[in-house]
Amino acid sequence: MLDFFDTHLLCHQKHGFMSTHMCVTQLIGYTQEIADSLDKSHQTDVIVMDFSKAFDKVDHHKFVHKLKHMGG
Repeated sequence: MLDFFDTHLLCHQKHGFMSTHMCVTQLIGYTQEIADSLDKSHQTDVIVMDFSKAFDKVDHHKFVHKLKHMGG
């Protein structure tokens, strides 16, 4: 299932639950992006969303059915 998500749904900047990413790599990348933006005098907006409990509210049987329908 993780392979399907990685290939079809997740952006490569996602760090949660990814074996090759960790909080430190996310923080370094995020800090660098902000520093680059400030160096160029660009406006920097941030939206932070936490989906950690999102799948707790999903009917897992329907979810798996939809994944299979999508080719997962």
